Amino acid sequence: MGEIAMSKMLLVGLAGIAVLTMAGDVQTTCAREPAAVFDRGVLEEKLHLLKKQAYRTGLAIHMSMLFAAIDDKYLPKEFLEEYSAEFLDGYAAVYADSPKYPTTVIVARKNKKPKTPYVYLFQVDFSRNTQARKVAPTKKYVTCIGKHPGKRRPTNGMDKKNMITPEGIFWVDWMCKNEKKAKRKPSNWKDLGPRTISMEAPGDRSPNDDIALHGSTKNIKRKRHFRRTFGCLRMYNEGVIDLYDRLTRREPEGVGAIVIVTP
Repeated sequence: MGEIAMSKMLLVGLAGIAVLTMAGDVQTTCAREPAAVFDRGVLEEKLHLLKKQAYRTGLAIHMSMLFAAIDDKYLPKEFLEEYSAEFLDGYAAVYADSPKYPTTVIVARKNKKPKTPYVYLFQVDFSRNTQARKVAPTKKYVTCIGKHPGKRRPTNGMDKKNMITPEGIFWVDWMCKNEKKAKRKPSNWKDLGPRTISMEAPGDRSPNDDIALHGSTKNIKRKRHFRRTFGCLRMYNEGVIDLYDRLTRREPEGVGAIVIVTP
């Protein structure tokens, strides 16, 4: 049996143990507090907490398998140790009622050589990757980032003093075709190019660190005209369209896919 298959069995087993353990805690509580059995609100709250904790346990194992399939040069261990906990808490809180186990990872490297930042798309197929081999990027895109260095944005919105592309582990919370938005309601949607892939930051980092992958007002061809952003990850229009299409084919409407921004 392959290592991935064994890991999947371990994932199911540990999640099951977590559920049984927490179910036992609920039963113990009800035995100590008989009135709680008849209080529907209390019981539903305890069951919801149990479900959320069990999902987080399973998600943590799944994400460790997913990240292990990507080479360390894209995802340094020190980086994952710094940001994994806040990501798991935030992702589990959002998707506990409709659990997601993503298999798509987008990695944006801000300052690696060569100087041009790139976005890498990884799509992991656990059914084929039976020997736990490292997965090569499915696609590579040129991008540009915020002008100022930093890990987090102190304020929300477009501020010329706060042009920072935040670092961390995010997820796609919605995507859209900007042409349709601009036609219905003329606004700054047209400034984001043909597609927007919105990224949600975990916990108290939202909304300051909520940014997006998007295109450009004009179909810029020359890198020297590919100017810095207010903090988002801007791509060539053909690149963001290709990424959008690949995400919609892999994840339901692209929502839930992982986006990682590293130094």
